[in-house]
Amino acid sequence: MKKVFSLFFLIAILFSCTNQEESIIQKTAKINWQNAPSKPEIFLEGFLSTGLFERDFTITPDGNTIFYTIQLPKTNFSVIAYATKNANGYFTNPEVASFSGVYADIEPFFHPNGDELFFASNRPKNTDGKQPEEDFDIWKVTFQDGGFGKPERLPDNVNSYTDDFYPAVAKNGNLYFTSTRDNGMGIEDIFLALKTKNGYQDPVPLNESINSNVYDFNAFVSPNEDLIMFSSFGRAKGPGKGDMYYSTKTDSGTWKPAKLLSSPINGKYLDFCPYYDSENQVLIFSSERNRFEGPQKITSLDSLNQVFALPQNGMSDLYWVKWTP
Repeated sequence: MKKVFSLFFLIAILFSCTNQEESIIQKTAKINWQNAPSKPEIFLEGFLSTGLFERDFTITPDGNTIFYTIQLPKTNFSVIAYATKNANGYFTNPEVASFSGVYADIEPFFHPNGDELFFASNRPKNTDGKQPEEDFDIWKVTFQDGGFGKPERLPDNVNSYTDDFYPAVAKNGNLYFTSTRDNGMGIEDIFLALKTKNGYQDPVPLNESINSNVYDFNAFVSPNEDLIMFSSFGRAKGPGKGDMYYSTKTDSGTWKPAKLLSSPINGKYLDFCPYYDSENQVLIFSSERNRFEGPQKITSLDSLNQVFALPQNGMSDLYWVKWTP
């Protein structure tokens, strides 16, 4: 599910960030997957989760490059950022990807083949155009030896006249994505476009084991298509403003009815954009949960700026937790 956000508001946040202590913003970080917590905690606090609106997560198959999204509050603008591991095993200062930074680019997902990054964007369909489109389409770009190729829009039978976003790709090339097109079951639905030697087949919505009559969006699929995780808003059983669900396959290859992830992974706020590392059994997701519970004592605007510019300020942060289906 995409969000819109105010460049003016972002400037205020960035200004407040300058008042933070130097230790808040980290220029390097190291991931020890074995130290993933048993309950959700902020992921790479001060490095990826900094107090801006950060969401989405994907990583190259070799584990050396992270991609994620930074959105500007109350504007229809976002960038895809990335951080690469150095020789000492540390991820270094995140940068805006060279193909991003002009239009609203969002929701990166790395192909298990190791050299294609899929994402959603409102960039012009026509390469000669300059104005953003009114809807989002799915694009891909090659990533080899640390460099990016030229973004390529997926075919017209995949993209539609309405929003198509949050791509997830299996090892065989099958593409899962979210769309608001007319032939879905609800307001937003998860679709599948099978990949063949002749290209993508026309997308079809997943059945009622996954989709519902409300909002179902932001699906992660495992490389072997044996696990799907997604977000949903409006279902009666969910505890929050948006919750995460998962499903595995039956022996016959069909998806089992989706199950709600239990508390405390799902909370009372919006929890979305799941990414699962099956090797390390770690779930990474985005959440708008915040720490402003109960009375707060603010004695000055400087202290307010410092508090507001930290993670868990009500915007989105990345979280991680140990989890098995």
